[in-house]
Amino acid sequence: MNFFKEKPDAQFFSAKSTQQALETDYAKTREHPVYGDLILLSDSRGRPIHLCVYLADDVVFTKNGEDYMQPWVLMKIPDVLAYYNAREPAQLTVFRSKKR
Repeated sequence: MNFFKEKPDAQFFSAKSTQQALETDYAKTREHPVYGDLILLSDSRGRPIHLCVYLADDVVFTKNGEDYMQPWVLMKIPDVLAYYNAREPAQLTVFRSKKR
């Protein structure tokens, strides 16, 4: 949620604030993701599991895990899906900023 911001907004440590921003500032798209789109992984009940930023060529900018010491990394979408599909297949949704 802070990818394009100069200073990170701490409100996005809250899942509720993140969900609210997704609902107001972003729209779901069925188009192929483009630079800056958000990729949301959800479980079978629609509960969010993970959020990452699409860069290009199926590469995303992601931070896996809740530990603040966990590094930000670049990963291919299939690898992110494999990481989060351990218990059940994750549903992938692409969100695009309404401001673009």
